[in-house]
Amino acid sequence: MRRRFFYLPMKTKFIRKRVALAVIIAALAFAIVPIFSPTEAPVRSVAPAQSETGYLSAIIRVGDSATAIAWQDGATLYEALDRARREGRIDFGAREYSGLGYFIESIGSLSEGNGKFLTYFINGKRASVGVSSYLLKHGDVIEWKLQ
Repeated sequence: MRRRFFYLPMKTKFIRKRVALAVIIAALAFAIVPIFSPTEAPVRSVAPAQSETGYLSAIIRVGDSATAIAWQDGATLYEALDRARREGRIDFGAREYSGLGYFIESIGSLSEGNGKFLTYFINGKRASVGVSSYLLKHGDVIEWKLQ
């Protein structure tokens, strides 16, 4: 009987060590996995203040750079981009297609090629219309990506 008395505490101690080790390994796994998981940084909606001149504003993100653009209410994305280009705030190349509007071929450091095309996202969601049709809203975050 004495033998069993000494055996149980030793076994319990052994089990406690195993459980503690399993908990530590699980905690480390949950801490390390997000570091190595490929995730995109969320696009936060940035709402710049409306200026006294009546212009609205949005943010254009291309790669690591961000540029604020301004336009008057009712302007399309292309019109706002064109205004920013005339002001020297952004550089882009576009081609106009009859009946479809403008198609952006390059913007900032991004340029189409090798089977990849420019796509733009509005507040984190892929755009469903072209730049000539999208009416900008105050505080929009427009992000360009090659896909």
